[in-house]
Amino acid sequence: MSNMSKVFTVSDVSLHNSKDSLFVVIHDEVYDVTEFVRQHPGGEDVLLKTAGTDVTEQFEDIGHSEEARAILQSLQLGIVQRETKLESTLNDNKSAISIESRINYGDASGSLWKNVDPNIAYLWIVWVSCFLLFTKQG
Repeated sequence: MSNMSKVFTVSDVSLHNSKDSLFVVIHDEVYDVTEFVRQHPGGEDVLLKTAGTDVTEQFEDIGHSEEARAILQSLQLGIVQRETKLESTLNDNKSAISIESRINYGDASGSLWKNVDPNIAYLWIVWVSCFLLFTKQG
């Protein structure tokens, strides 16, 4: 397939999680099943519930036919590149900072984060995460 060289991250795939744009990963290959949703023999809900995720286990558990596998190959966009553990931790921390930055700092709760610059908080969380990641035994 000519698109086989296109590389997606797990995050890229996860953005395509609706009926209007539906990607799935099977055996580290990325498929755009948007146009196939209505034709799926198991129904739309099966694909919509797992949109934007790795569905390898579900796909294999069902025991799809050779015809289904041929259809799937025609929908392949590329491959998925898994994030390293550090990249995953950093992405999780970005989400945490995003959530923290939405908290109302004007309340009288005396929050520890009340007067902290979100960029400094982000760096602190990244540092702590890296420290924990690299000092973890086993």
